[in-house]
Amino acid sequence: MSKYMTKHCRSPIVSTLRDSCIIPHHLGETPGAHPKTKNFEQLFFQALVYPATGTCMRHCADEMENYSGNPDIPFTLSRWQTYGSQVVEGLCALHRIGVVHGDVHLGNVTVAPPSDNHLTCLLARLPLEREIRTITKHLPPPWMPRRSTEPEDIGFTPSSLRLIDFGFSFLPKPNTFYKADKFPKGTPPPPELLAGQRMADQPFKMDSWFLYHVMYAILTDGPHFVPRGGNDEGLLNEYSLAIEALC
Repeated sequence: MSKYMTKHCRSPIVSTLRDSCIIPHHLGETPGAHPKTKNFEQLFFQALVYPATGTCMRHCADEMENYSGNPDIPFTLSRWQTYGSQVVEGLCALHRIGVVHGDVHLGNVTVAPPSDNHLTCLLARLPLEREIRTITKHLPPPWMPRRSTEPEDIGFTPSSLRLIDFGFSFLPKPNTFYKADKFPKGTPPPPELLAGQRMADQPFKMDSWFLYHVMYAILTDGPHFVPRGGNDEGLLNEYSLAIEALC
């Protein structure tokens, strides 16, 4: 999908950055350095790299995040409205080239990364490191990590947005039905996946459902539905009650 996106999508609001890579285990690169080294020669890690695209909207809207020193937080209503129109523009760009995003939510919408000067100052500081100890307070064996760095938010500039994460994206086929397992479990499922045959033959409308949740959160500073568990029928009833409350 990433190659298709890079070739066909020209929208500045859609990130075509390759967001995944394969990292080999460090001991697999030094054969003979340790008796257990051969066990790691075929061990690889799948890594997702998102910070280069900027801070996600979910973090920007989270009151628990520490943005006390950022004059752009909280966003003004005008800024939120601009962001809402950019999300719609980015999703339209995907649909024009036949792509269903499939996982639109605030965590997959990022604001622009900070300036080069900001990043230069950030990289000049040593990251906060912690020594890893086992439950017995000893260092781990040499084939396991012994130190870790804590993640740090790189910040952002509020100029524009980008849609990211195309792990659930696909090119739909005509006259094809898609079941719930084609879409992520972390976002509220569309109603057609909760009743009847629990399948959808118009996947672009699924993106419209996800877009609705993003727009509601942008304009009201909070999610519309907070699932309380239960079965599909119960969740569908929650949808009906929440939508009726808007009327």
